[in-house]
Amino acid sequence: MGLSPLYSAWYLSVLAHSQRLLGEYDEAIAAYKTSIERSPRNISAHIGLAIAYADVGRLDEARSAAGEVLGINPRFSVSKYATALTYKNSEYAERALNALRNVGLPQ
Repeated sequence: MGLSPLYSAWYLSVLAHSQRLLGEYDEAIAAYKTSIERSPRNISAHIGLAIAYADVGRLDEARSAAGEVLGINPRFSVSKYATALTYKNSEYAERALNALRNVGLPQ
């Protein structure tokens, strides 16, 4: 990313995800937002943003991000999303899934 300003918005989502798992929430939120600016229908960035906001207690913003998720995919469900998670540490998955449930995404 440092070598090319033309990198994919997806790279920012991966960076933000890593930052969120490290507890670097401000950096993660900024990276998710930039990813969304570059690719507004990047559902993984909207999902990650909802989780990051929920993790820091910014629930109104988390609900707004969750609404964007449903706007992109009205059939989104937490249970379907859970099948795509591949964390070795199940605690990471449970924390993310609980955050999504808590901001109103359907089970």
